[in-house]
Amino acid sequence: MLKAMSIRNTHRLLVLFSLASIATLPSQQPSSAAQPDTTSGANLKGGVEQQALLAESGVRELEETSRYLRRAVIDLIGEVERQDYVTVGSPNMIGSMVIPAMPTPSGQIATGDILPARKKWVDIFMSEISKAVIALTQECSQLVMPAEKQASVAQPLVELKTLIKDIDAHYQNLLLVTKGPTYENLKVGKETLAIYDDLRPCEEQLKKIYHLLKDKS
Repeated sequence: MLKAMSIRNTHRLLVLFSLASIATLPSQQPSSAAQPDTTSGANLKGGVEQQALLAESGVRELEETSRYLRRAVIDLIGEVERQDYVTVGSPNMIGSMVIPAMPTPSGQIATGDILPARKKWVDIFMSEISKAVIALTQECSQLVMPAEKQASVAQPLVELKTLIKDIDAHYQNLLLVTKGPTYENLKVGKETLAIYDDLRPCEEQLKKIYHLLKDKS
């Protein structure tokens, strides 16, 4: 019996020794604190690149909107600058003006009289101008420059916003003089031409901003 108790005690001691050895072994799992954190730097770089791409895309959208507006403005200018033409087949006189025979291949010559603007076409062209001006102002207000480019694009961006503000001011005046049903061609032409004159420098500033955004130096 004593022998059996001795065997049981020996077995119990071996079990306890094994458990103590397991408890004191160092963990095989690497500490999370020892792991280098490379994700934050990658995320920061990716975010900066994404912001730059969004800015470049926004500038391209503004360039397209500006060109669309320029075409619509040219159409309206053409409508209010239409002149009366007469067909000439032989020397003729209109008032004190002598018209030579067949002055052009079409046999027509402008008499200098400006025709009244037609409501249908004024409404069509104004609809296109309105959509383009609204898009231009919205797209400009939503334009966000990357932090590292804000200093370099500051001046052309200020000039761009000033030009677009002036375009909107002339557009508001244009709305007043195109209500119809009759129009004063000179007033319509004056406001429309002012918008046209602002668009070319506007596009030049957009090109400058885009090149600055693409510059990696």
